[in-house]
Amino acid sequence: MGRRRKITREKVIDAIASIAFDDIGRYLSYTTDEEGKTSLKVKDSACVDTRNIQEVTVGRDGRLTFKLYSRERALYRLVDLVEPDDHQASGEFIKALQQSFDGEELF
Repeated sequence: MGRRRKITREKVIDAIASIAFDDIGRYLSYTTDEEGKTSLKVKDSACVDTRNIQEVTVGRDGRLTFKLYSRERALYRLVDLVEPDDHQASGEFIKALQQSFDGEELF
């Protein structure tokens, strides 16, 4: 049996924040040439954290569907975790979120 990880409020908040502030550019890139033709490059899954990917499918026609979990739902959930009347706690919460993303600019 595998080792169980302890679930904490902070871990849940970090997971929700990861979804809320993720960017599809971490997984895909595209370029457009001089003729207006766009090419899409999917990054190797071994090189990216794939936890926020909800779905990847390739149709019979070769069409790629790539879907992340809902940013909007995650943002609403984060807001629910902050007391709206406690501005100091809210500010500290936002600072903690910022630090959890290793200094990346979230806003």
